[in-house]
Amino acid sequence: AMMEPAARGRSTTVTVFALLNFLFAVWMLLAALLFVGALVYGIGFSGDPLEEKIGGGIVGAVLILVLLCFALVHLVAGIGLLRLSRWGYYAHLVGAVVESCSCLGVAYTTLAFVFALQDDFKSQFFPPRP
Repeated sequence: AMMEPAARGRSTTVTVFALLNFLFAVWMLLAALLFVGALVYGIGFSGDPLEEKIGGGIVGAVLILVLLCFALVHLVAGIGLLRLSRWGYYAHLVGAVVESCSCLGVAYTTLAFVFALQDDFKSQFFPPRP
């Protein structure tokens, strides 16, 4: 007699990475708000040439856009991990690559890939076929 497959429950590791993705999303949103504030109030500009303000504004706007995109990736990854969806798994890997752009993020990227590539983690999103 074959046994019924066990109900699929989310592992603690997946939950921890989901929460870390939400934390990174909030962190990036706060950084984007900080850049918005810097642009609005002209913080960091010497005030000399107009070109400096325009150039700084363009760089700041690009940084804000990048941070908002990264925040969205992390938000999607967190939701997807909690839902145990395949797109969540892939979004988590994309978010880990995004984090590799920072010094602190390299440690996160390494851990994210080490855990995500283990069979017990992957099986949460790709259950074995009978």
